[in-house]
Amino acid sequence: MKALYFFDGYLEDSEYSGVKRKVEAQIEEMEKQDVSVDLYTSLKSRSLWEKIIIRLPFTTAIPKTWILCFPLNYDCVYLRYTWSDHGLISFLSKISRHTKRIIIEIPTYPYEGELSKLRQKPILIKDRIFRRELHRYVDRIVTFSKEKEIFGIPTINTVNGIKVNNIRKREICSDLSEIHIISVASLAKWHGYDRLLKGMVKYYSNGGNRQIIYHCVGDGQVLSEYQQIVENNHLQEHIIFHGRQTGKALDDIYNLCSLGIEALGCHRKGIKLSSTLKSREYWAKGLPFITECEFPPEVEEIGQYIMKVPYDESPIDIEKVIEFHDNLYLKSDKSQEEIIDEIRDFAYRTCDMSVVMKPIIDYIKSDER
Repeated sequence: MKALYFFDGYLEDSEYSGVKRKVEAQIEEMEKQDVSVDLYTSLKSRSLWEKIIIRLPFTTAIPKTWILCFPLNYDCVYLRYTWSDHGLISFLSKISRHTKRIIIEIPTYPYEGELSKLRQKPILIKDRIFRRELHRYVDRIVTFSKEKEIFGIPTINTVNGIKVNNIRKREICSDLSEIHIISVASLAKWHGYDRLLKGMVKYYSNGGNRQIIYHCVGDGQVLSEYQQIVENNHLQEHIIFHGRQTGKALDDIYNLCSLGIEALGCHRKGIKLSSTLKSREYWAKGLPFITECEFPPEVEEIGQYIMKVPYDESPIDIEKVIEFHDNLYLKSDKSQEEIIDEIRDFAYRTCDMSVVMKPIIDYIKSDER
């Protein structure tokens, strides 16, 4: 059985490092189940001019190189969705003649909040017009939401997945009197880490004396904003900006930390149910974390390791973070090692790629339409 995987982006871009790992893991899992996969991606990053051009009404984001697949026959085409335009619909129309079924994965749904900036409005307008045609060609939509139908197309419901064995379990912290907190992301407004910074400003302004160190790993569009908050409020001894880190350097930072920050700004794009890779990576690390998002009911099994904060713009209450941390580590009967292993075991059972890809592969190999 043969499948063709399309990703509209240049996977070697640093911004796609996490996505690249996921795509490779998805393909690996398919091939383990006797589905041979060819991967088609963009061959280079989009230039500024190309990014402007694709926003025009009658242009398309589909890479020209994808035309190469047309003469080939596949049992399935799997496409990671960005947005719809006339080029995508024309493309799907053509490849539908060469395949038994077409599956689209929508990484975030609803996703319109991600296209809310003024420069993205032309893309959103095109998407709203052309996505109404998807049902003509797409057989299933893979979603990490609970929706049973999207754009009139039946869904395959699963969760965002990772290769748990590829993520090293964190070590225990030797000193829990200090609280070390980590976030790892390509920093964007919707991550909402400014809420944590503003909470720390308030805590120390009011005489707080617990030593808290926030390790902000990554770079991105809001890094300068975060740095300005730190500088203006003299928080330099409590905030470390590590920049982009990978491998052992990243593991070493994780090993200092007893809490993670998942997402504190999902309300800025209207997302309530978490499907982030970051939450899965924290679970694989065995790391409790703080979030404003909701999780599916099955996550209640480890709900004591997730701190929920208000779904709004309020600064994070650091006193409550301290209480959450100390209840876990200083007032619990469980050792650090037991906490780490319990969370990591949950990751193996619920979000390892072998688990999350099963319903997708079952559909690919079935006779169901």
